[in-house]
Amino acid sequence: MSGNLRPYLKQFDLPPGATFKQVTARYYARIEELEGRGAQNAEKQRLDHAFQILKRAYTSPKAPAMKARRAGRGPGEKSAALTIALVVTVIVAGIFLMMNYADIKVRTSNYEVGEVVRWKNSDDPYGKIVHFSRTHSFPTGNPAPAYEIQLEGKLETVWLGERIVEKGMVAAQSK
Repeated sequence: MSGNLRPYLKQFDLPPGATFKQVTARYYARIEELEGRGAQNAEKQRLDHAFQILKRAYTSPKAPAMKARRAGRGPGEKSAALTIALVVTVIVAGIFLMMNYADIKVRTSNYEVGEVVRWKNSDDPYGKIVHFSRTHSFPTGNPAPAYEIQLEGKLETVWLGERIVEKGMVAAQSK
């Protein structure tokens, strides 16, 4: 703020860094105080004159620093807003991950060829992973990722969809 406004701010007992909101509040408080005392018109005119000069200085397009203060957005408040936005983004991402954990886990867990699997609710091995295909053609429906599993104790193999195997089965040695 330019030094030539100091005398006008001093009339309201405000420091040079005062915001326009503070100036306005102090102006109306002083006017009420003067009216309560029955002050002379000259005192009111002096306050009105100081207020009009300050108002022009704060609302002038040539006073960006004052506008930022008047709008309540100093340099520190911009970084605070960015920090809040970042925190909200992290929280939303965390909630999204928690809500979709099962699907994400399916996509990140897979079985290697030769691994023996069992159904989660059974102790007996179901079979051994023989092959994995990203585009297996089932008799019904579109091609989809699937595991070929050789059934335990048999030469027969079956194809099971990736989601069925990865959601419903575990490695045979794990319980």
